[in-house]
Amino acid sequence: MIELVAKDTKSHRRWRRKLVPGHPVVIGRTTERWAVDWDSQISSRHAELLWNGVELQVTKKVAASNPIFFEGRRREAFVLPVGKHFVIGHTDFLLVDVEVTMAGNDQAPRTEITLEHQNVRAASFQSTGDRIRSLSELATQITAAASDEELAAKTLDVILQGIPHANCAALIHRDEIVGEEQGEEQAASKSNSLHFDKLDTRLAPEVEFRPSYRLIHQSLDLGQCVIHVWNRQDDDHFTQDINSDWAFCIPVLDQQKSNKAIYVSGTHPSASQTLSEVQTLQDDLKFAELATATFGNLSNSRRLMQRQAALQQFFSPSVQEFLQHGEANQLLAPREVDITVLFCDLRGFSRASEKHSDDLMHVLHKVSRALSVMTNAILHHGGVIGDFHGDAAMGFWGWPIAQEGAELAACKAAIEILRHFPEETKQGGPTGLGFQVGIGIASGRAVAGKIGSEDQVKVTAFGPPVNIASRLESMTKTMQMPILTDQATALKVMPLPSGYPAHLSPIATVLPYGMAEPVTVHSLQGKLPTPLEQEHESIYQQGLTHFQNGQFALATEQLQTLPEDYPAGKFLEKKIVQYQAETPDNWAGVIRFDRK
Repeated sequence: MIELVAKDTKSHRRWRRKLVPGHPVVIGRTTERWAVDWDSQISSRHAELLWNGVELQVTKKVAASNPIFFEGRRREAFVLPVGKHFVIGHTDFLLVDVEVTMAGNDQAPRTEITLEHQNVRAASFQSTGDRIRSLSELATQITAAASDEELAAKTLDVILQGIPHANCAALIHRDEIVGEEQGEEQAASKSNSLHFDKLDTRLAPEVEFRPSYRLIHQSLDLGQCVIHVWNRQDDDHFTQDINSDWAFCIPVLDQQKSNKAIYVSGTHPSASQTLSEVQTLQDDLKFAELATATFGNLSNSRRLMQRQAALQQFFSPSVQEFLQHGEANQLLAPREVDITVLFCDLRGFSRASEKHSDDLMHVLHKVSRALSVMTNAILHHGGVIGDFHGDAAMGFWGWPIAQEGAELAACKAAIEILRHFPEETKQGGPTGLGFQVGIGIASGRAVAGKIGSEDQVKVTAFGPPVNIASRLESMTKTMQMPILTDQATALKVMPLPSGYPAHLSPIATVLPYGMAEPVTVHSLQGKLPTPLEQEHESIYQQGLTHFQNGQFALATEQLQTLPEDYPAGKFLEKKIVQYQAETPDNWAGVIRFDRK
């Protein structure tokens, strides 16, 4: 593992960062994870570094004020081998290869102390003078971490700063072992199950870090803090790290039960007039336990925030709040429920791509805004964001919790979406998006649930209402009506709340492509009809009744009295023409669709 160590030659400030082959980084005073904020002679962005797997390429930024010294000379660009260093201002940068030996079992220590976490925290510091500065910086430094890796790095750095006689600090995790242990082979397997997530060390680059696996496993098995002290003259027999006289291990207490621990080792502390060696190490342990507890708490908080951020993509605030008070995995598990599904398809994307072929990023930005309008409306009305199907977004209601009025909530979401995409103009609505939409809504029994892990969340639903909503969304193109619902939804919604600016009216009974059962389709409009529109609807309903009874001539007579821009009338007239005004055999008043 190749790391860059930055050390202030005028103070205790330092950090270690892992280098990844092929990933350039910039060091400077304000470069976040690679910031060297203690040295005013380093520019905001001073040098670019690139580890190629063999050596480190260092290039000084043109805007950087002060020089970089390598091998005693000013350099603008150079190659740094492992084990070498360069200097900027009063900061030394060393390239190290950290070796961790993952083999062997060590013997029992001379002194062993095992302490419960609560006992460590309850004990008072025996020597507070040296701890005040480190404790005051503990929370500030650790909470400033911008990533999980940096959180671990800062925790180890704080521990080494607070324990001057420590030479190594590491974050360790142990893989779970399934089954009972049997014999030496299983013991070796258990030893090799340890992995080092992060290591910080004051050891020279050529010195190998060889921790005590007995100590680590003992601490993790017991779930307690354990101190081991070895005799220097018996190092070869009692510990495999000849640079350590002592070590302690502290399990990380977190909600994930991650089997992680902080391991710290070092040399015998300087003689003290008031404290014995064991008392000093117990003081060190208490300080490191505070840092470890802070690390564990922040890790929990970060996971919770990441989980909430993942859920925010799919769930409304009310649903998120509900999930926080229960077992999320159980609540989100796939199960059969009654749901209402909304499919919303974005129209005009291909046309916009052709029109703005010289600026496709502009089109992408508008599509992103349009999809945001859809998802925000679904979430605003308590829905769940399901899959995206091309340019179509799917939302549904009724899972993970049953929702009274789910059908009405879906209709309200559809009307809100439509207000951003008025069907009467292709110039875009108030948002200037320049697209149109078609929306299908259906209700019924389906399976809904979460698929994947907590970090890779995907929620979806499948079943008849999903298929029907998708087909209705497609039919909006043929029927020239922006929102269509099925009968199950319409029956739950009607009558609409008094004064609510919306209106539902039946259009026809259809058999969608690939389906066995017919669906009665209703048109949803986001406004109340005028008296004239009510009259037109009455005429259409009479024509629809004649049509369903197979009386095509009477139906045509009624429909022709409607305005030319009345979409339902034109749709039904076209169907009569397709039937050549002849009633088909076994006519049941159902219009068949031969494609999606």
